[in-house]
Amino acid sequence: MAALGFSGVLGCWFLMGSVLKRQFEKAFLSTAFIVATPLLFLLLVMDDPVIILRTGLFCCLMFYIGYFDLKTKTIPRFVHPLILLVGCIGISGEWLVKQAILGALTLGILMVVSGWLIRMITGQDQAIGLGDVKLVAVCGFYLGWDAGVTGLMIGLFLGILWARARHLKRDEVFAFAPFLCSGFMIAVMLLERMVYL
Repeated sequence: MAALGFSGVLGCWFLMGSVLKRQFEKAFLSTAFIVATPLLFLLLVMDDPVIILRTGLFCCLMFYIGYFDLKTKTIPRFVHPLILLVGCIGISGEWLVKQAILGALTLGILMVVSGWLIRMITGQDQAIGLGDVKLVAVCGFYLGWDAGVTGLMIGLFLGILWARARHLKRDEVFAFAPFLCSGFMIAVMLLERMVYL
């Protein structure tokens, strides 16, 4: 059964890669895709086919969103419901109430408040976009409260490090989703047991 779940993930991974290649015809698909493909086989360490499917699809979506945002500085609208659907695979009612809904609300509110604070401090109108807020909220649903906050903090830290390393000015706009997606994927890998209780 684990092999069947993994086959589904691998199929989605290569489908997503071909979609990205079609969407960005002039840009070759980054080496990150080629490097990340063998890493998917780490999913086979998990013995539950539901967890393999859930984790693999989530990582596929995170990679797609990060790459798409890097190229266009936008997040496609259709990915938010997909993350919600993936988040519903194999969850219990207790997890839904105690972690998923709480995670979505808390992380969404944190991002709205952060965007408002950044707007007040820097005077930028589009400091944190609505797509980023929705992305964080649905990832909070998928990861739950505990792992979601960890992923958000990792993503924020990575974004701040990158902005400081590039010496970006306060009014410079950059793609934030790649950092958020990286943080959430790291949180899934680090806190796998917490996410799938």
